[in-house]
Amino acid sequence: MAVPRRSFFEMLYYFSSSENEKERLHEFTTSEGQDELQTYCMRPRRTIVEVLDDLPCSRVPLEYIFDVFPEIADRSFSISSASAVTPHRVDLTVAIVNYKTLMQKPRVGVCTKWLLNMELGRTVGLRFAKGTMKLPAGPTPIIMVGPGTGIAAFMAFIGDRVSRNISANYLFFGCRNEHGDFLHQEQLQKWVSCDKLQLFCAFSRDQENTIYVQQRIREQGDLLWSLISEQDAIVYVSGNANRMPDDVRQAFTDVIADHGVDDAAAYVQAMVKTGRYQEECWY
Repeated sequence: MAVPRRSFFEMLYYFSSSENEKERLHEFTTSEGQDELQTYCMRPRRTIVEVLDDLPCSRVPLEYIFDVFPEIADRSFSISSASAVTPHRVDLTVAIVNYKTLMQKPRVGVCTKWLLNMELGRTVGLRFAKGTMKLPAGPTPIIMVGPGTGIAAFMAFIGDRVSRNISANYLFFGCRNEHGDFLHQEQLQKWVSCDKLQLFCAFSRDQENTIYVQQRIREQGDLLWSLISEQDAIVYVSGNANRMPDDVRQAFTDVIADHGVDDAAAYVQAMVKTGRYQEECWY
């Protein structure tokens, strides 16, 4: 069930029969009340049904139900297999959504739960959409940053390039624990052992101090600057869009600045404009 937007509270205000509830709903619709709305609804991931349970005198007439409850949106997943390697099969890398909110309410993903419980052999409707990241045709080095399921597209990238005997592949992968969240570990290590991939991992919870991919990027600054400045390497970033893309871009900016570039931010922006720094991130 969806977390309601501001427009939901605006509509619910008109249908409420309680002055106290109307006052509260009105506050959620004002600019001054957005912090309160964030605390009440967004942070604890309170759903529409839970809001209605919490406001018993505010009810939506039946004829407006479909205006309040949004349609289930399409779910998009990055393909993690290369068509050059498996032309008749499509692999996906999917994280099963299953957690508890701040209110200790269980939450599961609508699509991922369905996929998890789906019987083998069942036919599934799907569509293909063109991705935003583009691989170079030749052996140009590629630097990939893919924490969590952000690794999905890069499994396809590496698989394609290995099939063309291209070995200038550099991957920064991050997850919480090496022994619980290391996606595609076996295949990645095979590529490493065959000298087709250089792999840098950040397991954020496996030690006292948290370590993220941006720290690994800074640690490999000399290598990365050499690839970027001397070999025209292309940087790809994929994963959760909350903080990671900005943190990773800042790490690359710091690396470039450390190597004598006066306006490192402008340097990175120029890479973006020329397609040498590409992002494909999602919420």
